[in-house]
Amino acid sequence: MANLVKKMSLLVIVFGLSACSMVAKEKLKNLEKKVAQLNEANRAQKKQISELINEKQHWNSLQKNKTNSCSPEEQASEQVSEFLMSLSEKSVYAKAIEAFRQRSPSILARATRILLKTYPESVHLDNAIFLNAKLAFLQEQWEEVKEWSYELEKKFPFSNKLAAVLVLSGLAHLQLGENAEANRRFLNIYQQFPGSYEAEKIKKFVVNSSLGRT
Repeated sequence: MANLVKKMSLLVIVFGLSACSMVAKEKLKNLEKKVAQLNEANRAQKKQISELINEKQHWNSLQKNKTNSCSPEEQASEQVSEFLMSLSEKSVYAKAIEAFRQRSPSILARATRILLKTYPESVHLDNAIFLNAKLAFLQEQWEEVKEWSYELEKKFPFSNKLAAVLVLSGLAHLQLGENAEANRRFLNIYQQFPGSYEAEKIKKFVVNSSLGRT
């Protein structure tokens, strides 16, 4: 009986050791699998990092080449545009007003173009366009007066700046010897804004004296 008990005890120990060994093997297998997964993830991450580094170097090279190919004036212009694009609608318009007062047509034009592109519904947009036409007129840039005037007429046909910009564009046409177009624009003022300040203002500039008759 004692021998039987002893044998059974030995069997229990053997089976217990076998079970422990199986559990250990399974855990070891799982750990090896996790290590393999981590190694694979690490390789993928290293590959991604390498690709990002290469892409960064590529863009740095392009930026360096672009900078080297640009004049200092062009670089400054690009910086101004980037700065304006980072501003809010009101801030961009404020910069447009400031540029007009400082007689800086390039910055005024950039600020206005950003308003046109980014804030097309801005309540300040028609006045910003008008300021471009007015500044171009003050600086005797007649073609630019015409361009900005047409921009205002096309986008804001009911703007309260329309009569004023028609005066500017009409006078610009006169300066360029384009009397027929000047007359047409002055006639528009008489027809659309009779008795207005602008209508009175252009009487002495009218090429065809019959335009002023009622």
